[in-house]
Amino acid sequence: MAIVSHSIDFTYPIGPGIRGNPYGQKNLDLQTVRGDKPIRLNSRNTLDESGSMVGLQCKPGLNFAGTTTASVKAAEFSPRFADGTSGADLIGMSVDPILQGSSGAGGDLTGAVRGIEVTLTDGGGGTRTITAASAGLRFRKDLSGKTFTNGLFCVQVAPSEGSTAWTAFAVLPDEGQVAAGTATPDALPANTAYVRVQIGTVLYKLAGYAN
Repeated sequence: MAIVSHSIDFTYPIGPGIRGNPYGQKNLDLQTVRGDKPIRLNSRNTLDESGSMVGLQCKPGLNFAGTTTASVKAAEFSPRFADGTSGADLIGMSVDPILQGSSGAGGDLTGAVRGIEVTLTDGGGGTRTITAASAGLRFRKDLSGKTFTNGLFCVQVAPSEGSTAWTAFAVLPDEGQVAAGTATPDALPANTAYVRVQIGTVLYKLAGYAN
């Protein structure tokens, strides 16, 4: 069956609650009339028995054969409170993988559960030089004149909820680059704070001292 491409005029409303964009020739602009009614994409249940279900895919690619000064971003999220507007939380992205089931056996998984997975890959070959410091996850702060009553941190781990406890703060590979374990670790000194991590398959306590 041939794949047919259709052009849609987005300068007019295209569905209930979705307004058109009079500048549609410049951007595809989807806006619901009410702020508490989000644009839903693949918010549904399926009966697939194999393969991977992907709710949303975005893979922009720069394919200019030569040198450019362009950057590529797959997505941007910038929620905001307007000047003079108060409120409750401001969250850039909320990710909530859910294992449904209220009681009894809810279905086992042969894989893992991850909130966010970042893979830095080269697609299989080629040589490049990346000038700036690079990371799988980067935190940047540009704030002035703001008071955070209970502190401002790069990472916050909430207390455990439910009966399943955290194993440790992080699990690291025992390969000598990021971390290396030892068969005979020293005992933690008395009255010492600690953070629990797993290196390889062994749990350790990273000592903490007075600030």
